[in-house]
Amino acid sequence: ALVAFLVGSAQFTRTPDLRNRTLAEAQEEARRFGLTVVAPADKQEWSETVARGRVVTTDPEPGHRIRKGGTITLILSKGPERYHVPPLKGLTEEEATRALAESNLAKGQVIREYDADVPEGEVIRSDPPAGTALKRGTPVNLVISKGAEPVDVPQVINMPLDQAMAKLREAGLKGEVVKRVDVPFVPDNTVVNQDPKFGRLPKGSTVKLTVTKGPELVRVPRVTGMTMAKAKKVLEKLGFQVFELKLPFGGDTVANQDPEPGTQRPRGSWVTIRNM
Repeated sequence: ALVAFLVGSAQFTRTPDLRNRTLAEAQEEARRFGLTVVAPADKQEWSETVARGRVVTTDPEPGHRIRKGGTITLILSKGPERYHVPPLKGLTEEEATRALAESNLAKGQVIREYDADVPEGEVIRSDPPAGTALKRGTPVNLVISKGAEPVDVPQVINMPLDQAMAKLREAGLKGEVVKRVDVPFVPDNTVVNQDPKFGRLPKGSTVKLTVTKGPELVRVPRVTGMTMAKAKKVLEKLGFQVFELKLPFGGDTVANQDPEPGTQRPRGSWVTIRNM
């Protein structure tokens, strides 16, 4: 019986401690004990303490009784479990949250800032930034755009167009001429209305402007030789104002006029006629 026990014992050995060894080192050590090793890829584990490719543990564990010529299964390390922050810029908060979850990370604090270049509701940046390696479940903070910062709308009515545009630019706004109108006695390219007239707009917004196109030019007709009354009627019908210069002993016929016939003058301007 003793002989049988001794013979049986000789057929077994103890699993060597192969932890923290490379695969090659583990194979060499196992051979010294008359054992072989396997390292299935599907049995690898994450480890915060054992470097990638080294043995985390074995099956059987170190010190366990194993038959000589047997096989030890090595559990190799995949290294620390880390996940990279995905690119989040330009995503909505909902999309960014989903992308983080798919990367085994969590949404952290949400901070909202004004940004003229990133539309409202989209991610400006993340903290930590994209590409950072993190442990599973680590929260990632999101900075989300509130859109362009509002600015006060300046008053530009009655300003020349170039000055109005400059004032809007100075305020961080744009001006757009949407309508041109005739306004008697108001210089060309003068702002006569704006929309909105006051309040606040996001920086970079557009203020719509109504601008004069200047008085309409009308050709002055020839009225010399006409009666004063007829000349006045003809001129007023064309939109001119008439100043009658009547000499005390003159007749009722127009002798001369100012401006001369054929010249162009703004509608509403004065034409002087004189009798002879």
